[in-house]
Order: sequence, then C-alpha cells, then structure tokens
Amino acid sequence: MKKSNNVKQKCVLATLIAASTFSVNTYAETELNVWWIEREQRPLLEKLDEANPDIKLNIRLFSIDELNNELLKAASTGRNIPDIVQIDNPYHQYFASLGVLANLDPYIAKSENIKMDEYFPGPKATVMLDGKVYGLPSTTNSLYLYYNKDAYKEVGLDPEQPPKTWTELREHAEKLTDHSKMRYGLRFSFPQSEEGVFQSLPWLQMVGADWNNLEPQKVDESLGFLKSMIDDRLVSKDSLSTGQTAAPFMSQTTAILVGGPWMIGEISQVDFEWGAAVLPYNEKYNIRSSALGGINTAIPAKAENIEAAFALLEDIRDHQDELWNEYGNMSPVATISSENKTHQVLFEVLSNQLESAKPRGPHPEWSKISPVLSDMTQRILTGRTDAEKAAENAEKRINKIIEKS
Repeated sequence: MKKSNNVKQKCVLATLIAASTFSVNTYAETELNVWWIEREQRPLLEKLDEANPDIKLNIRLFSIDELNNELLKAASTGRNIPDIVQIDNPYHQYFASLGVLANLDPYIAKSENIKMDEYFPGPKATVMLDGKVYGLPSTTNSLYLYYNKDAYKEVGLDPEQPPKTWTELREHAEKLTDHSKMRYGLRFSFPQSEEGVFQSLPWLQMVGADWNNLEPQKVDESLGFLKSMIDDRLVSKDSLSTGQTAAPFMSQTTAILVGGPWMIGEISQVDFEWGAAVLPYNEKYNIRSSALGGINTAIPAKAENIEAAFALLEDIRDHQDELWNEYGNMSPVATISSENKTHQVLFEVLSNQLESAKPRGPHPEWSKISPVLSDMTQRILTGRTDAEKAAENAEKRINKIIEKS
C-alpha cells in the first residue's frame, strides 16, 4: 500500500476489546510501521491488524535491548524509522534527550481523550523531559508481596494480616522459614542487572535514600536489613543471582515473594490459598515506595505518519480499562475503574501500590547509572564491601556520570 504523508481522515483503531466488538473508522491507504516489545500486548497487535483492512500495520517485535539498539541505529542513519515505538520506561528520557522522539504537547492539547493529569505520577514522569511530553505510558507494573495463606495458618499467623512494616516482615519470615520443609520465609531478586536495581530501589527509598542520594548511613540501614535476612537464612542466597520468578512461591519453597503482576498467570494456577499486599514500610521513616516498571509508547520525531500514529495512541487510551482483563497488563491511568476485574483483590493492591511507586531515575543517563547501583547492591548484600564504603563509592561514580551528561 502507498504511504500517505497528508492524512486527513480521523482514525479510531479499536484496541483492547474483543475482536467481535471492534469499532473502526480508518485512514485510507495508510501504513504504520510499528515497533513493539514482544512481551507487551502481542494479542492486541494481531487484533488490530485483522480488524483494520484499510490500515496496514507493519509490525516488528523486539526484546527491550534489541529495540533500544534498533532505534538508536534508525535515529543515527535516518533510515527505517518507525511510526510508533514502545520503550521500556527507564530509557524513555534517554531517547527524548537525543531528539529521537516527537514532542506530543501540540497533539495532546487538541485531544479530547488524552489528559496527562489522569496518569499515575510515576508513569507520567517517565515520558517527560524539561516539562514536555515525549510519549504516553502504555502499561505499568510495580512490586508488591505475594504470600502463602496456608503457610500462614500452619505457623499460627493470621492469613488476613500480611506484614505492614519491616519489623513485621522480619518476624513473619522467621516464623515461616522451615528448612526441614525446604521453605524460606521470604524471597526477593537482586541479580547484578536492571532487575536487581528494580527490586532494590524501593528499600532504599523507604529510608529516604535514592539513586541520587546514597547517604551511607541510610544505605546501610536499608540494604543491611535485607542482608541480615540473607545471613540468617530467612532468604535463599540464590536470590542474589536469580531473576524474578514465581517458581519458588509456586513450589512452596518460599512463603512470601516480592513480585509483580506479570506473575499472576502462573500463581493463579497453584493449589494453595494465597494473598497479595503492598510492600511493608520502615516504621521509623513511614515512607511508602515500590518499584515502577512498564512500557511507554512514543512517536519518533521523523516518523512519516505522526497524525495517524497519535490517533492510535488516542484509541489505546479510550480502551485502557480493558488492559487488565484482556491482557493482564495494568493501566497507567489512575482513573480506571476497578469494577468487574479478574483477580479483583490483586487489582486493588496493585492500584494502591502504584500510588507510591517511583520510576527508576528518570534520567537520560540511566543506562550508565543503573550498573553502578547494581554493583553497589551486590557488594553490600554479598558482604564483599562495607555498606558505607560501597555507598560512598557509588555516589561518586554517579555524580561523575551526571556531571558529564
């Protein structure tokens, strides 16, 4: 099909509803080159392509790292630039800072259904740079607790009272740990990678520290708390090398799991009773936090069909309330109703957790900052380096990165 550079018809692409109920007004003879991250909304794209015969979606699916590399290559060469691209949210500001992404403020100003104040603060922050909007949050996720209610009953804990504070988390982990049954009380995931940073930042933030405020005493207080549970065998040591997985919780070799909504499909299949709860807070500081993950959708500045691409973003917003039931993705729109949701309790827990979830960064140099944080966390939790010394060194390295940016 021939591409159109002057598209005048309004395009409403039905998105997150069942194929039988798609409502479509189409751009005639319009192609959209779509770069999508494979793990996000693949069924959506298949339905879009089938339901819109007058719109050709040229879809390429990528992993996060593959897409980052391809987008950089397209931007540097000026060739094969997509009309729509998904970006893992901690890297969004980086691409915006390079001038790769279109400023969407003029389009949002004329839009009747995209209102930036409807988004959770965390996801919204990831698409902004210097007060301008360079994309829209597409899906979001956060960390919270899954806990085994049957195990709670077994050790005399109230299954309707998950831990609310760090003190309670430690106490519950102690009671639930039973090495004769090959069961640890708690599990998190701190491999030396972005996953480890994703899981470690909330614990730093809950004592008032952060990636750009690594006060040694607070870092020691936070990561020292986690290290003590590893040292006391309340947490398996392979938590320091294994990525985020539901397997230990499903096999009942851990009773409390720090996880997220991407695990719900697996966990819902277990034959024991389980619950979910927001992350506990440090009672000394009373600061709530959690990690913020998710995918944003953007339009490259040199895309050929910016108006048609923005129309797609508008239609996705129209059907954000379908994300959870249709695709198991959490909407970044805070005003979405929680009625008629599958796993209703979990949906409400995640909605509450997102109120305090904080993005990684955001900063254009996040890809350089994150490995420093990961190295610091590994050094402290494995005992290779004193916490205060590791924090001081990490802060110096991060400051140098920021100064050069």
